[in-house]
Amino acid sequence: MTTWKLLLVLGLAVGATRCSDLEIHDEEPDIVCMVNIYPDISDAILNKLAVCDFIIVSYDGLCDFARHLKNFSDAKRVALIRSKAPHAKILRKVEVKFDETFDPNHAVQNVEGSLAAGLFDGVELAFDSAHLDQHEQIKYAQFLKLLKRHLDDHVLISNSFVCQHHLPAFLLNAMSEVLDYVILVPSSQNASAEGNALAPRVYSDSVANCLLNANFPRNKIVLGLPTGGLLVDSSADRESPSNFIPYGNVCELQNEQQRHCEEQQYQNCSLFEDGVKLVYDDPNSAGGRALQVVGCKLRGISIALSYDDPAGICVGSSFPLLGAVQNVFEHRSGVSGFRGCPCGTDESEEEEHETDSPCHSSEHHQSDSHEADDCCCNSEKPCDGCKLLNRLQGAVKTSEHVAGISKSVADKDLLLIQLYWVQQLLQQSFLLFLRIHQVY
Repeated sequence: MTTWKLLLVLGLAVGATRCSDLEIHDEEPDIVCMVNIYPDISDAILNKLAVCDFIIVSYDGLCDFARHLKNFSDAKRVALIRSKAPHAKILRKVEVKFDETFDPNHAVQNVEGSLAAGLFDGVELAFDSAHLDQHEQIKYAQFLKLLKRHLDDHVLISNSFVCQHHLPAFLLNAMSEVLDYVILVPSSQNASAEGNALAPRVYSDSVANCLLNANFPRNKIVLGLPTGGLLVDSSADRESPSNFIPYGNVCELQNEQQRHCEEQQYQNCSLFEDGVKLVYDDPNSAGGRALQVVGCKLRGISIALSYDDPAGICVGSSFPLLGAVQNVFEHRSGVSGFRGCPCGTDESEEEEHETDSPCHSSEHHQSDSHEADDCCCNSEKPCDGCKLLNRLQGAVKTSEHVAGISKSVADKDLLLIQLYWVQQLLQQSFLLFLRIHQVY
């Protein structure tokens, strides 16, 4: 295992925390691969399809669910994909567009027609839930239920969307009943307009709370990884797919930005207009996204293979983001939770609230002896110290696991790893000391 991969695991471990109500991932999470089949599919992508559990195929014309396959060459491309990944389920991506003429019955007929050729195992619906009003949400819930009744039981239905706000119960219930899984696409709304013109994407610790807090099944949640860069305009209220830049091209822009700023020789120089920046995924952010999947016990992660630098421009090897995801999934046994992810299974919401609530008065807390893992406090003394202690214990557990997998690394690499981890451990211990003395 290369040094950067181990450092990635160690760096991610700092964000990990114990979550005793969640079981550790026994099975490896699913990888949902996005593949653009036009103008063609490269040999590098075809040879990578074996790692995919689900494959979502698309191109500009195919995403319009009113259209059928262009010609016989489409069918040949889908058959080629199936031959490379016979175990994977292949879904066709369609875009659901809402306007004043949207009719659920007509939309269902269009989806049925798009699957009539029998090439696909299901359909992946893409829609912008963040900008639907309540009337449109009701119509979409009706559409989902109608679609489920009209399609055969074996046909898979998935849904990708940006979950910026809490969705109403009637829509969540329809999605939970109908969909095999949902893909949560990250939004750029939390991207700061300040700082560098090119910045790695930072995923929120809240992860999938817009669904988890409503008891949406964890095993139906897939976290989306854009697998590239998005040009974000601070004056715009939404992202545009046309602003998407594959990861391989992001690296080229980084080099161009560096040359440009060296020539300009002034602070805050940028290739882009004022207020525009490029937010992108790199191996660290991809690994962080995978850690969220494992720590929150979610279904899996989606990744766009067509954009994950198949040519190996960025780091000298192809598919660097997929490699980071696989590395975290491979060593998932060292992660027992994730900061920001609600503890508790879907069936134990009451226990989750009991854990988070105050438990004893301060006098009772001082007089009784408790286990180190207990978090007994009152409203005047929140559980910050206890939570930090649990986080540190989780980090230590992860470090022990990483130390075990690092035995095969050369001595000099192991020394670097150990120094890195000691630094992180000391930092967390110091913060823990300060917070406990503040609280108690």
